Amino acid sequence: MPAVKYRSMMNASDAIIWHIEQDPLLQSTIMAIWELEAEPTPDRMRESAIRMMTSIERLHQRVEAARPRPRWVDVPDIHIDDHFSTHSLGGRATMTDALAFAEQWVREPFDRSRPLWRLGLLTGLQDGKAAVVIKVHHAIADGIGLVLMLAAFTDLEPNPVERFV
Repeated sequence: MPAVKYRSMMNASDAIIWHIEQDPLLQSTIMAIWELEAEPTPDRMRESAIRMMTSIERLHQRVEAARPRPRWVDVPDIHIDDHFSTHSLGGRATMTDALAFAEQWVREPFDRSRPLWRLGLLTGLQDGKAAVVIKVHHAIADGIGLVLMLAAFTDLEPNPVERFV
């Protein structure tokens, strides 16, 4: 996958999306949820989240106030545990339960001192299934950006032998 080139200054439309959240009712969060046929190990998912974070520059940056527009700055001490978490839904949960969890989770505001994304592994769905929820601020990614993030996160085979970062 070719590297995406980023500017440090936000473009005008992303700056509008960033500033509009001064009204808490106008959150600019994008969320996606995947149903998985089987529960992956949390360690494997954590490793995939690290791969995604290290391969996409915006995922290890935060926003800093600046003129004329906010700027993206690197976060040198980023911790994956601030962005990836596992949540057990109890073992008999349905996708409706997973969607209810995701609906609540997406409403939680981002910590603006950190990069603006979160990834959650939901375990404990019926029949051994699981779900992955990703939420990202719209200033980081639109629909296409989310697809690039998910491509960096996923494995193309069930049990890859070699990992590429």
